[in-house]
Amino acid sequence: MRGKLNCSGGQLIFKTITYLKSGNEIQRRAFNVINDLGILNDLAQYHPILCGTIPISIDVEGSDLDIIMEVHEFEAFKYQIHSLYCKHDKFVLKEKRI
Repeated sequence: MRGKLNCSGGQLIFKTITYLKSGNEIQRRAFNVINDLGILNDLAQYHPILCGTIPISIDVEGSDLDIIMEVHEFEAFKYQIHSLYCKHDKFVLKEKRI
């Protein structure tokens, strides 16, 4: 798997998502959705990284796409996320301080 970065909390994370194009059906769908939405380009300043079960093909029914970001100005980030994606039916913005 190219682009492998490291392990975080037991989940592999990757620098790029191009490997998803040749993955299983769920991975190919994930690649298309992420590209169609333009998430990685629109939010590049936050260094988005796809992580979780789908990238490593251990997803189960109900698995979702997890994208982690480096954010320092949370209000500006939340405003940008909301303005870009709030029109989508299942849009959810979760915040977790670590």
